Amino acid sequence: MRQDIDRLNTTINSVLSAAMYTDRPVGEPRPLDLVRVVHRAVDLTATRFQLPPEAIRCTAPEALGVLGDVQALETAVLNLLDNAVKYSKDHVEIEVEVWADERAHVRVRDHGIGMSRTHLPFIFTRFYRIGAEVRRFRTGTGLGLFIVRSIVKGHDGAVSADSPGPDRGSTFTISLPLPPAVAAEAGAAQEVAGV
Repeated sequence: MRQDIDRLNTTINSVLSAAMYTDRPVGEPRPLDLVRVVHRAVDLTATRFQLPPEAIRCTAPEALGVLGDVQALETAVLNLLDNAVKYSKDHVEIEVEVWADERAHVRVRDHGIGMSRTHLPFIFTRFYRIGAEVRRFRTGTGLGLFIVRSIVKGHDGAVSADSPGPDRGSTFTISLPLPPAVAAEAGAAQEVAGV
């Protein structure tokens, strides 16, 4: 009964989140530390799924300032991590990376079941789920990636997905604009590095 309640609660929250974030720009973007948001999402995911510390490895600078909605961006990263865990095989192994160039980026890579390239153009569509076999063994609403795309779009960002193929894992990358001061600083650092 508890599993059914949890499943129903997840479905309701997914539908509400999809409605809340669809086609809505961030009303009042505020300064936030993207690294802190990612670390919190990693900790929440590890706790929720009772993962060992080595299951999710995170590489990030000390801080990375962007403008946005903390709760919305945390939801986006949590959805990517949730998928990475759910679509892993027996052994969960996830790499999370945060970095900046002209934009701020968050990359979530898993070593799970992956997907055929034919699915890639559709996975951010509302209610889209890959393959009958996957649907049978992994619960979901098909809203998680749609919510991620809606949130990122509301932040004037972009999200992309890649997979070398079935059983070869998947990689999702969120890219967000940097505030002018941070962008100028990143550009200067690249010039010094000769990039």
